[in-house]
Amino acid sequence: MGGNLLKTWNLPEKRIPTDEYNWIKNELISKFKTDCKINRPTQLWVNVAPSIRAKDTHGDLDIIVGRFEDPDISMHWKEENDFGVYLEKEFGYKPFKNSNVYSFPYKGFQVDVTFHPMHDFNMAVDYSSWGDLGNIMGRVFHKMGLHFGHSGLSFWIRQGLFDNNLQWSDSDHIYEKVILTNNMIEICEIGGFDYLRWQ
Repeated sequence: MGGNLLKTWNLPEKRIPTDEYNWIKNELISKFKTDCKINRPTQLWVNVAPSIRAKDTHGDLDIIVGRFEDPDISMHWKEENDFGVYLEKEFGYKPFKNSNVYSFPYKGFQVDVTFHPMHDFNMAVDYSSWGDLGNIMGRVFHKMGLHFGHSGLSFWIRQGLFDNNLQWSDSDHIYEKVILTNNMIEICEIGGFDYLRWQ
């Protein structure tokens, strides 16, 4: 969210240099892996999408966490099952929650933690890579009648496909979302993008 939420906690917007960004990133990833207790012998999946290499400063840190959907696997954050409660206790600020994203300030810098189902974890990292590139690619795919997002490349079956009184783009009613692929190599090939250049 680019650091725009810092005003929620009466803090000024803050950009930090890459070396400090990497230090905070590594510290928080290590902390989350240590503090999350999982009731099975498995490791917490947590990562940060790569940013543009020439970027000198950063306005926020986006951390992606894989969420276990198996009802037999539960995630506890230092004896708390609620991630928001854990964040407030650990960092002293009530997090701002928007859907699956928790935002909070750390050392005056905005951190966004996004939870995705485990089967979408790698795709969420890929989609978020290189700043706004995933969003820009998504706009290209939209012109092709497809949707590109954190779950991969999909085709949305909308009401407008079956109702002659509606234009396809006018209908928001979605009957089904069919995932075509969540393989980034295939996604680039379908969109006419160069995967090696994307890397």
